Amino acid sequence: MNVNLETWGPFGRGWSNDKFSARAISAAGSFPVIAYPKAWTPGTKWSRGGRCRTAVINNEQELETLRGQLRGKYVMITTPPNVQAQYQAPGRRYTEDDLQNIANQNVQPPRGGGPASAARRLEAGAMLRISTNNGGSSFSMKGVIATIETGQGRRRNAFVQSGGDRTTNAAPVPPQVRDGGSNTMAASGAC
Repeated sequence: MNVNLETWGPFGRGWSNDKFSARAISAAGSFPVIAYPKAWTPGTKWSRGGRCRTAVINNEQELETLRGQLRGKYVMITTPPNVQAQYQAPGRRYTEDDLQNIANQNVQPPRGGGPASAARRLEAGAMLRISTNNGGSSFSMKGVIATIETGQGRRRNAFVQSGGDRTTNAAPVPPQVRDGGSNTMAASGAC
C-alpha cells in the first residue's frame, strides 16, 4: 500500500463562526432573534446597535431610490412573510390508522432540484447580487451594518448557505444574516 500526502487547492479564505447573537429592542420590550450568519460574510468587531429597515430591492431603479437612506441600519432584503397566529398546536398524536398508512406508503424519490427549484434559486441569487454586489457591494458602500433575509418554507425554516465568496480577491460584502423560526423580526414589527 502506497500512502502519501497530496496537496490540494487553492481553496481560498477560510471562514468560521465563533459567536453570534441578535436581539431586537423596541419600546415594547426586547427579545432574542433566532438567526444565523451566512458563510464567508464578515462579522463585526463589536456589538452594533442600529435601526432596522425593510428594503426589498428587485432592480437598479429601486436601489437608486434608497441612496443615502440605509447607512447605519440593519436592512431586511426579503419581503417579510404574513405570520399567522396559531391557536392550536401544530402537532397532533397519530392514531393507529394514521401510523398504519404511514408504514404502508411507497418510498418517494428525493425532493429538490428540478427546473422550478433552479429558477427560484436563480431569482433569489439575482436579487441578492443586485442588493449586495452591485458595483462592488452597494450595501457596503452605503454603510449598511448587515442584511437580513427571512426564512423559507411553510414554517420559515432557516436554510443558511454562503453569502460571500471564499476567493481571496472577492469584492467585500456586508455581514449577512438569515432569520429563522417564525421570522421574529418581521412578526414583531421591529423591522
